[in-house]
Order: sequence, then C-alpha cells, then structure tokens
Amino acid sequence: MATEVSNIIKADVNFTVLKGDTFDAVVTFKDADKKPLNLAGATLLMHIRDSSDSLMATLQSGSGFTISSNIVTFNYITTLTPDTYFYDLQCTFANGLRKTLIGGKYRVQKE
Repeated sequence: MATEVSNIIKADVNFTVLKGDTFDAVVTFKDADKKPLNLAGATLLMHIRDSSDSLMATLQSGSGFTISSNIVTFNYITTLTPDTYFYDLQCTFANGLRKTLIGGKYRVQKE
C-alpha cells in the first residue's frame, strides 16, 4: 500500500495489519507545492498508543521504518494484541522544526 501526503499539516491516514504480519506501508511526503518534502537529516518517531493513551510501541528509523529522500517505508512486525490503536508520526527536521506529519488509527486484526 502506498500513500502520498502532500502537505506538512497533519494528515489522517489509517492502517490495518494482521497480528504477526509485517506492517509494510509506504508513505511519500510532499510539501504544499507538491514537491518532495526534504527529510534529509530529519528524525522521525512513530508512537502507537491504546485508547487510554498508554504508549504501546515506538518506531524510529532503522527500527520500524526506513527513510529514503521523501519516502518512509514501514517494516514493523506487529506483535500488538488485536485492537484499535492510535498513532502519530512526528518529524524533527534538520533545522529543529517539529511537525506531526500523519496520524490516525492503527488497527491490529487477529491472525
């Protein structure tokens, strides 16, 4: 599944994965002018939380996803209990600016 996000105002993107499977989504980020968003030198963190806002998982570059240019490729093996969780993907750009790029539901279904 590939998703394109064309701004740097948080976009809602929902994901569904089977427990035990690899979450293998690809998200391409573009700026408001539809040009590739410069993620060079950026740090990205994805937090997955349950409905009570407890942190269930943290993904980061090299441990849950990879970054290449303006493309984030997720490669996280989902071990969470089947349920509906909520996530956000926050980016700290090389210049120190911090933005939440995407967020939404992270649904885990039974194997």
